[in-house]
Order: sequence, then structure tokens, then C-alpha cells
Amino acid sequence: VGTYVHIAANGGYRTPAHRLTRRASRHCWGSAANIYRVGDDWLDARETIEKYAAIARNVLPAVWIRPYGHEDGMADDHLHLDLGYVAVRPTQVKSPAAGDIDDAAA
Repeated sequence: VGTYVHIAANGGYRTPAHRLTRRASRHCWGSAANIYRVGDDWLDARETIEKYAAIARNVLPAVWIRPYGHEDGMADDHLHLDLGYVAVRPTQVKSPAAGDIDDAAA
């Protein structure tokens, strides 16, 4: 988008208007993000949220984007991008499944 993208530090908090989330989300696993501002554009209106949602879908075709709205499961003050669940193996951990060590020696 050619400018700064502002991502909420804690997906459960979002904005002062919402205070706290009511249920856990994939934010807990670091695979979702709430974008509340892009450059000088605040994502607090349907037109702005849908504009950047279209860009995100073009760049990340597999991303799930929360629909705009005021009901549970919708977003009206940010762009919610969800990549799904992510499996991570730290580089310092040896794993037979990754071929790092011999199963017989483990």
C-alpha cells in the first residue's frame, strides 16, 4: 500500500470503543491481526475497511477477512485478517520429523 500499516498490539483489545473481547481468537496464536489504520486512513468506516480488505484478498488469497458489521463476528472499527492456525518449530529444537536427528539415536 506504500505507507505504514498500523496493527493493534493486542487483538483481544482492539480499540477503546470495544474495551475487551468476549472470546479467545487466533490472535492468541499470532496468526491473526487487527489493522486499525493505513497511512492517514483510519479503518472506522465500511468504505475504508472494504477498500483495504480487497487489497488484502488480492495479496493474500487464502486469508479470511472478518466481514464489516456491528454484530458478533463482524468488525466495524478495524480490518481483521486471519491466516488460520500456524505450526512453528523453533530453530534450536531438534526434531526427527524434520530430519534433524536420527530416530534410532533419539
